[in-house]
Parts: sequence; C-alpha cells; structure tokens
Amino acid sequence: MPQLAPMNWFFLMFFFWFMVFLLVVIFWWMKDKIYYIHFYSGEKMISCVWAW
Repeated sequence: MPQLAPMNWFFLMFFFWFMVFLLVVIFWWMKDKIYYIHFYSGEKMISCVWAW
C-alpha cells in the first residue's frame, strides 16, 4: 500500500529522535553519577565537574 510509506517514514524518524533523546537523558544521568562520585573525593572536584 503506497499510502502506508509516509507513515512508516514518520514512525522511523520519531523512533530515531526518541533514541537520541534517550541517549541524552542517559548522558545527563551518568554526568550526575560522576558528579556524586566526585562529591566524595573533595570539594575542589565538585565545582570543576559541576561547572562543566
């Protein structure tokens, strides 16, 4: 069915951007984990990592 092709493309793009959004969320979650790990190291590492 030709009319189904644009819908498949739309869902493909939606799935792609959803995966990109998911990767960004995972990146920020890992950044917070690294921030908390450095929190136990010392005060100087906190400001450095949090500023980045």
